[in-house]
Amino acid sequence: MSRTDNQEVVAGLEQPVVEELIPTDLVEVEEDRTSSSIPNESLALLSPDNLGTVLSVGNAAINPGTTVTIPILISDAESLQSLSVDLTYNTSILSIADPNPDTPENEGVRRAGISADWALEPSNPVANVNEETGEVGISLVNTGDLPQPDEDGNVPSGTILEIDFQVSEDADLDSLDDELIDLQSARVGVNDEDIAVGDDNLSDGPVLGPLDTNINRFQSTERPGTFLFAGEAESVSIRENFSDTFVEEGLAFQVADEPGEDLIQINRFQNTQVPGTFLFAAETESVNIRDNFSDTFVEEGIAFYVFGAGSDQATPFTRFQNIEEPGTFVFASPQESASIRDNFSDTFIEEGIAFEAGT
Repeated sequence: MSRTDNQEVVAGLEQPVVEELIPTDLVEVEEDRTSSSIPNESLALLSPDNLGTVLSVGNAAINPGTTVTIPILISDAESLQSLSVDLTYNTSILSIADPNPDTPENEGVRRAGISADWALEPSNPVANVNEETGEVGISLVNTGDLPQPDEDGNVPSGTILEIDFQVSEDADLDSLDDELIDLQSARVGVNDEDIAVGDDNLSDGPVLGPLDTNINRFQSTERPGTFLFAGEAESVSIRENFSDTFVEEGLAFQVADEPGEDLIQINRFQNTQVPGTFLFAAETESVNIRDNFSDTFVEEGIAFYVFGAGSDQATPFTRFQNIEEPGTFVFASPQESASIRDNFSDTFIEEGIAFEAGT
């Protein structure tokens, strides 16, 4: 990843940072920004029960010849029993990538985020795909516990479906004017009622977001459970010079390396007490770190740019602090976050949505 002029290299490694979160022992945060912090006024009233639901296509980086995961986001999934979505996609650019085309289920369309742990019947969700016209009909039914607000009253929101698309190798993205994915219609089942989502509450996806720079993840072999997130240029250096210290785990997320509309700046700090570990913070949190934790964290400069928490522009990434290695963090996708909560809650403390990035 290209560095900005004010980004430095520390210990041979250049790197990124994140956004204000829930308060921790390390960093004080002025506000809690979660993926559910969507203003009520942005939700249309769809029924006498004042049900408001916005369905949108999340942003992702689109590059010719690659496979990209596009999230479908929902603003309010409280007591959601079912969801049906009809959409179309640009067949000259995209095709749904099904890893098992011989099976009845189209596995290129899957439940995720809010629906990841739903108790589902086989062949659920059902995705009917017309590859010639690009028409997709998705039906998702929850046969288990219904999503409910958390202890702070925040309604469940965020990713509910994911679709894997293969991008054409000769795709001419620069000349593209229309959205790649168009949400045609949607219905939600709540309180045993089937309710149509209004057209104004269906947000199509240009998907051609600015998040086109890969950030890779490495785990320390000397301090298991601590991680390094690096752009491609730094990743090359790590592979060549620090392979005994860091094991590469693959693509973590995608970011922008230049400022842009609606993007926030993420800075990187290296932990001086746990060398080789880093903290990524948005500017508001960075000010607090500079003022109060400069003995612990050395600032290395701007790491990258992403969408802020709650923007519903891309996939939300949650920050967890390792309580066995205080001052070290991991940034996890919705799927990995669920696994951490279920299996590693004794090791990692959840701090909230850090930012939204491409996948």
